[in-house]
Parts: sequence; structure tokens; C-alpha cells
Amino acid sequence: MLRLALRSEVFQIGVLPQDLLKLKSVSILDLVRKLTQQQGNATFLKYSSWLKYARNVFNCGEHAARLYFETFLMVHRTTYRKKGSAKPMLSVDYGEFLVFLFLQKFHRHAATEGKNQEMDFFTKNIYTILLLLRDPVHHLAEAKFPSHPTMRRHEFTRLTFLVLASTGESATTELESFATLAPFWATKPNAEVPIETLCQWTLKHFHEPIDVAKSITSQPSRNIHKTVRVVGKGAECVIVEGAQLAGGDLVIENCKKTSVYILGIARFVLVSGCEDCTINLGVCRKMVTFRSCTGLTVSAVSRRTHLSSMSNSTFYLFCWNRPVFIGSNYGIKLAPYNTYYPNLDRDLKAANLDPLVPNRWSSAISFSIMSDKEAATQRRGRSREAGKGRTDEESEGGMDVEGSEGSSKKRNRESLAIKVDGADSDSGVVVVKHLGQKPEWIAPLPKEEFFNTSFPFDLKGDTSCNPFQLPESYSNASDAQRQRIHEVRTVIEKAELDESQQKALHAFVHEKFIKWMEETKRLQHLLNVTSTGGKISPLMRSISLAGSKKEGAENIPQNKTIMLNRGKDSKDVVTGMVTEPSLAS
Repeated sequence: MLRLALRSEVFQIGVLPQDLLKLKSVSILDLVRKLTQQQGNATFLKYSSWLKYARNVFNCGEHAARLYFETFLMVHRTTYRKKGSAKPMLSVDYGEFLVFLFLQKFHRHAATEGKNQEMDFFTKNIYTILLLLRDPVHHLAEAKFPSHPTMRRHEFTRLTFLVLASTGESATTELESFATLAPFWATKPNAEVPIETLCQWTLKHFHEPIDVAKSITSQPSRNIHKTVRVVGKGAECVIVEGAQLAGGDLVIENCKKTSVYILGIARFVLVSGCEDCTINLGVCRKMVTFRSCTGLTVSAVSRRTHLSSMSNSTFYLFCWNRPVFIGSNYGIKLAPYNTYYPNLDRDLKAANLDPLVPNRWSSAISFSIMSDKEAATQRRGRSREAGKGRTDEESEGGMDVEGSEGSSKKRNRESLAIKVDGADSDSGVVVVKHLGQKPEWIAPLPKEEFFNTSFPFDLKGDTSCNPFQLPESYSNASDAQRQRIHEVRTVIEKAELDESQQKALHAFVHEKFIKWMEETKRLQHLLNVTSTGGKISPLMRSISLAGSKKEGAENIPQNKTIMLNRGKDSKDVVTGMVTEPSLAS
């Protein structure tokens, strides 16, 4: 049985939350004509060519153009590679990239609501999508879209960018191409088929699987990535094990005061609409996307990290590529990855992520589109500062402008690379911004606030410490914390306190620790994780009980722990938060 479905990652992850290319002001016919005039007959689009097109057609800078190109590569079903080479090619299929830009232009503004939003969009626009997937030679020869266009099989195959075909009743195996299963080319492989006919055939089999078992047996295939969803949780601890995730996708939506732990590899991760949550992701093989969240504390390992509409959150990251912020974000603190779980080393190897590769957590890029009115206001403000004899660098705390693109008249559509200098050279954050927009919303986490953490799972594994090297300033701060704790312990041991003094000191330290947990908003997280039961340390259990007696704790919802798909042989999983050795321990 052949079943067709949309690739949700192209819509959910691939469509950027802001129109950096100003596609809304360009008709789809003009877009095709302008790009095809630049492209010619070539069916593959080189990255170097795209940079030129982005500048000439969209007046777009290199950073934004690269963001679109790399996002396309990230959500594409395959990696373009030269024959016999392990390195990816810097080129993509031109027709598929046109469809990618079409999604950026229209899907973001779709008014459809509900679970079938993506399918509704596809149904309404499949005719245009197939038009765009044709070879560039058609677009060069046509002054406008033809009234009765046709396609050949190799052109129709490009639809697999948006559509996956699965086989079997359980729909767990994906075909690399389903165009050969269409009856139109059974006897004439080079026949030209009307696009209207192909639209009807495709939409029909989204809902009515067809029996093509004999043809499927010879088709190359691979496993379909499933999606694990954590939705609408509150004051709970949710643990997703690797066996449940199975290398598929993860969606965390609309959770509040929830602690989430991912103990495995995900392909894509989407975190949306969450509030006051602690989220510890395992290893993300491709990209993590955060949207419209506030009050998060996140630890994540990924190739790429995109963030938009985020506020008052702290991110402990290991990422191969620079973190990308899009749109309005504020109150963001960035820090290097600070934790581990027992099988982290194994998962890193399986995801082909090398912990020795430089961590680019401190090289964030920000993109923000400003209205003409906002741009004019910014220019007037800069002129006034110049009149007072103050440069932009002086007025913004000594920031160094590393480069700009475009003329002064076009700068509201261009970006400036800004380095925000921290106390140490290795804690700077590179920000791409528009017209002097102050980068107060993003900063490196002060090293005094950095803590190494671990999670005491009752699982076997070879990882016993954070496998990623910390920047020198954070490493020194962590060492200094341990040294101070050791010195205080030594003083207490030498003091030879009697039993009553020991109890008084314990009560004092315990009270201060609980107060710190409340002030840093860690108490709810601790209540979540200690509700897991099992082999929780007496210290953590006592902290939880003491915290529950604090004023206002009766308003905290009853805590629950959700275990997703524990295997037959798996033991109880115990989740907790242990900081560097403290006085309380």
C-alpha cells in the first residue's frame, strides 16, 4: 500500500518566522522570472550564485542569504554530495529551492487554523508548487504561467521535497521516489503529463492508499521518522528515553512549569509556547527551534539552533553553527553546555557530532526587520548622537562594528555585525543587528552564575562528566567554586562543633539553600524531579519536603512524573538536579 504524507519539518522548521527577503512585496511570477533570468538553464543552484541573486534581486546581505540556504539544506530529505566525496556540495535543486521560497512567502501568512493547516495550504497551492518544480528552461521560455502546463517524471520526482511516500499498513518505510509508481509513465517514461492531472492523482492518494505492492518491492526505501509530542504539561517531570524517541522528531508545546529530560537522539526539535520550564535536550542531529517561550532554562546539543520571540531565558548550548535569533528577543543569556547524561558520548557518536569541534555558543546572530518609520527614527537618533560628538561605538558601550553591507539609503534592509565584549575575550557575543538596535537583550551568562550540573539517572552508560571543553573563564570560575566549597568544609571540620552547633549550622545552610532555590526559580524544578520516586537521595527528598512547607507552596499544583515508553528491561529512571558539591551535601 502506498501512502502519501507531507514532510512536517519543511513547514514547521523550514519556514522562518520573519520575512527577511521581503518576499511579501514580490509576486511569485516576478520572483520566478528574476531568479530564472539569473540562473539560466542550470537545474542546480550554487551557493555562490544564490548570494549574488539575493543581493541583486532582494537587496539582501550575506548573513540572511546564508540563513535561507542553510535552512533549506537542513530540512531537505537528503544531503547533496559529490560522487565519491563525503563533503556536502554547495548547491541545491533549483526547482525545490523555488518551492522553499514560495513557502516563505505564503505559508507564514496562511489564515487557516487547526491540525490540517499544512495540508490545507498544500491542497490550495499544489498547482503552483508543481509549476515551480519544472526545469528552469520552461520559466525562461514563458512570459507568464501557461494555461495548460505539463511535467515529465524527473520534474515530478522533485515533489518528494514536500511529500513522503510510505509503504505497508504501519507506514514505517519511506520510498525515495514515488513518481515511478504513477501510472502515467508506466509505458512512456518521457511522456509529458498535464499538471492538473498530476494534482488530482497526488491529492487523491493522500487519503486513499493505493495497492502497488509489486512495484514497491524494487523501490529503495528507508525508515520514516516518527514524532514524539510533549504537549500541555504543567508542574510535571517528563522523561523521554532514547528507545521512545528512536532518532525521530520531538515537539514540546504549551508546557508550564514543567521539567523535561530527553535521553537520546532527536532529528529535529521544536519547542513552542512554553513558560517557566527547565528543558534538558539530549542530542539533536539536525536543528533545535525555539519559538514564543519565556522563562526557560535549556541545555541542548545540536548542529543548529534557531530562536525567535524568546524572553527571559538562559541557554546552555553546544552547537556547531552560530545560534540564530530572529525577530524580537530580550532577556536572553547564553552559556556553554553544562551537563551530561550516562549515554551522551554514545549518542554524540551516533549523531556524528564531535565534542572536540569548537563550540559556537558565543557567536550568536540576530536578524530583525524594521519598518521604514523605525529605520527613520533610528537614523535621526544616530544623527543626534553624531552631533554631540559621540560615535555609535561610544554610545553603545564600546562595541566594535565588524562590517556593514549596502549603502546608507538601504541600510534598514542590511545587517551590522557587532561584537559585545564581555569581561573576558572568550565570552563575547557576535550580534548581527539593524541600525544601532541595542543588543541588551542578549548577553553571555556571567561566569559567577554558571554551574555544572548532572542528572542521576538509574541507567548504565560510559559518560561520567561533561564531554565538552569549557571556555577558560567559565572553567576557572567552576574551579574557584569548588575550591571555596573545599575551604569552607575544611574550616567546619576543624571547628569541632558539638551536636547542637552542627544542627544549628545545618539548619542555617538549609534555609539559605531553599531561599536561593526560590530566588533563582529552581524550587519548582526540584519539586518536579523529586516527585519521580525511586532512588532519590535523602538530601534531595529533604529539600523537596522543606520547600513544600514554604509559604505559598500550597498553590503549587500536585507534581507528576510521566515516563514515555519504558522498555521491558529498563529500570526505574530517577531524574534530579545535582550542582557542583555544595555545603548542603
